[in-house]
Amino acid sequence: MSEQAEHDAATEFERVLAAMTSQRGELGLSLHAYGVSRELCEVNLPISALIAAAMRKADTGNLELLRAAFPRVWADLDARYNAVGGLLPGEQR
Repeated sequence: MSEQAEHDAATEFERVLAAMTSQRGELGLSLHAYGVSRELCEVNLPISALIAAAMRKADTGNLELLRAAFPRVWADLDARYNAVGGLLPGEQR
């Protein structure tokens, strides 16, 4: 996927998250967010990238739900967030 396509997909994903109503771990899916989710499906993004992006944007309640549902994604995101350049030991760009 090109850098521009990745940027466009990330922007679209942010639109989805902004369109959701979030309180204490309860999410709703507006018609707009539903439409954007269909568009994201066409981009063919890795599900782990979508989950990690949701974790980055989530409020406390929703982050707790996502962490419980996807502990491995959270562990990897946390490790990469705290690593220089997101690189884990033994990885190269």
